[in-house]
Amino acid sequence: MDRKELLCLYEAKLRDIHFYIDQHNKRVAFFIGLIVAIATGIAIGTVQARGIVAQLLLLLLPLLLTVVARAAQMGTRRLYRNYLITITMMAKLEHDLGLDRPRTGSTWAEREPYVFSDHLNSRSNSTSSAFVEANLRQGYRAVLDQLFNLTRQVGWVVLCLLILRLFCDILVWCKNWIFCLLTHCL
Repeated sequence: MDRKELLCLYEAKLRDIHFYIDQHNKRVAFFIGLIVAIATGIAIGTVQARGIVAQLLLLLLPLLLTVVARAAQMGTRRLYRNYLITITMMAKLEHDLGLDRPRTGSTWAEREPYVFSDHLNSRSNSTSSAFVEANLRQGYRAVLDQLFNLTRQVGWVVLCLLILRLFCDILVWCKNWIFCLLTHCL
């Protein structure tokens, strides 16, 4: 490829980077909003659910919470992975365009390349696949994965607690029904 084609491809990949990170951030915001809404529904339902039918319906919310948390984890991870893959393409294009080499005649004392040195260091001595996989497991992405995993686990715990509450209410209902039967029959 000649320099002009490389620059066109570089511009396209730069737009892709902005697209992926923008879509990732929008998806994170959407899923966190949805998770908060479901958690609010669980809290309100737990306080206000009266009767066995209402409690049975309430059991659906923790299940929905775990499903949404899993979808959030997978959906945001896929976009972030595409973002990282595009970064590796950009690194290769920056090298081919000479943007990662020291400049001459610079007013900067260090004669830094155009690409920020931290970015160069983060991707040196690494393959594209290793860079993507390593960055999926650290920093911001790791925090999101932990948040969504914790949300799923909380969903399962809440489901178990609600089942226990329902079981206790059924036992109380059965006890009252039997007591009523015995008092009316005697």
